Amino acid sequence: MSSMKNIILIFTLLFSQIIVAETTPIHLNPESLKKYILEENSSILLGMNAVRQAKHRVSVARAQLLPNLNIGAIISSGPTFALAAVEMLLSFLMPAKWFNVGVSKNLFEAEKISYYLLQLNQYASAATLYQTIQGDIALRTILNEQYQDLASISSVLVRQYSLGMVSLENLSHAQAQAKMAELKVSRMDQLVAEETSVVRNLIGAGLEKEIIFDDSDVTPSEVEDQPIEVVTTDALRISPENVQLDYLMKAGKNGKWKQLFGFIGGSTLGSRMSSSANISFANMTSNISINLGFEMIPGYRLSNDNLEQIKLQRLALQRDLTQVIEGTLRALVEVKEQFQLATLAELDMKRVFEIKKAKYDLGMISIMTLLQTRAQVTEASVAKVNAQVDLNNLRISLHRQMLTEQFSAIHGCRATMPADTKKSAFSRWFLKLFRSVRMDVDKFCRPTT
Repeated sequence: MSSMKNIILIFTLLFSQIIVAETTPIHLNPESLKKYILEENSSILLGMNAVRQAKHRVSVARAQLLPNLNIGAIISSGPTFALAAVEMLLSFLMPAKWFNVGVSKNLFEAEKISYYLLQLNQYASAATLYQTIQGDIALRTILNEQYQDLASISSVLVRQYSLGMVSLENLSHAQAQAKMAELKVSRMDQLVAEETSVVRNLIGAGLEKEIIFDDSDVTPSEVEDQPIEVVTTDALRISPENVQLDYLMKAGKNGKWKQLFGFIGGSTLGSRMSSSANISFANMTSNISINLGFEMIPGYRLSNDNLEQIKLQRLALQRDLTQVIEGTLRALVEVKEQFQLATLAELDMKRVFEIKKAKYDLGMISIMTLLQTRAQVTEASVAKVNAQVDLNNLRISLHRQMLTEQFSAIHGCRATMPADTKKSAFSRWFLKLFRSVRMDVDKFCRPTT
C-alpha cells in the first residue's frame, strides 16, 4: 500500500513540474533573446539547411574525382564467370573536375559566412525590436499616468459642477481630454500586443507562454568618439561580408578555369577482349575524348563578368559600410544631446505642473491652463523615451558593425576540423581530397544548450 502511495506521489510531482514549466513566463533580455534567436528562429534553421546542402555539394564534387569502373560480365556455362571487358574512367585526370572541387569548397565557405551573417542580422533586428518594445511599454506607462491624472481631475470637476463652481464647458473639456488619454493607452496596448506576437514568432515561443520584457539599456560602444575614417577602416577589416566576397572571388576564379578546361570530355583506360583468356591490365589502352563547342568562349566571358561583378560588390560594400558608420556616428552625437535636453525638459515640466496644480487648487489659474501644462509634461516624457530608444538602436547598429557586445559571442559556422598530425603530409592531403567533409554542421554551426 505504501509503495502505491509513493508511485502516486511521484506522478503528482512530475505532473506539477510539467504544469509549472508550461506556465512559467519567458523573461527576455539581450542574453536570453540571443539564445532564443540562435536556437529557435526558423530563418536560422533554414540557413543551417543551406550550409548542410553546400557541404554535400563539396562531397559530390570530390567523389567525382574518383575513378569509375565499368565491368562487363559474360556468364559461362558453369557456375563461374569471366570478365569480357574492363573500362576505367579516370575522372581525376580532368582539370575541370579539380576546379569544380575548388568552386564547391569556396562556395561552401561562403555559405557558412552567409549563415553567420544571418545570425548577426537576425539578432540585430530582434534586439532593435526588443528596444522598441521597451520604449513602447515606457510610453504606455507615461500615457497611463496622464490618463490617471486627467481622470482624477475630471472626477473633481464633476463634484464642482454639481455645486455650480465650474462651467459645463470646462467639465466637458476635461472629460474629453481624459477619454483621449484613455484611447491612447488602448492604442499603445494594441501596438505592444502586435509587437509581442512578432517576437513570439522570432523566438519560437508557444501561445501559452507569457513574454516579459526585462528593462535593459545598450552599453555605449568604444568607437563612439573615434574618427569616422578610423571606425570605417576597422569595420571593413573585420566585416564578414568582405570575407564572404573573398571566397566568392576564389570560387569565381575556379569556375573560370573550369569553363576553360571543360572541352576535355573524359579520359578512359580500358581493355576489351573477345575471350577472357587474354584479359590483363597490361593490355589496357588509354583514350582521351575532347569536345569542342561554341559555348566554351561565351561561358568563359560570362565567368569574367561574374568576377567583375564581385569586384563591384566589394566597392559597393565599402561605400555602404562607410554610409552606415558615418550616419550612425553623426546621429549618435545629435541623439545624445536630444536625450539630455528631453531629460531636463521633463524634470522642469513636472516641477511646473506641481506648481500649476497648487495654484489651481487655490483658484489662481483656470482648468485649461492646468490641462495644457499636463499635456506638456507628457510631451517632454515622450521625447525622452523616444530619444532613449533611438540611442539604444544606434548603438546596436554600431555594435553589429564592430562585432562587439552580444555580437562578439555569435560565432556562426566558422569551426574547422583539426588536422591529423600522425599521418604524412601527402597522406593528409590525399585523405582530405577524397574523404567527404567531416565537419558536423549541426555540431559546429549551432550553439550548445
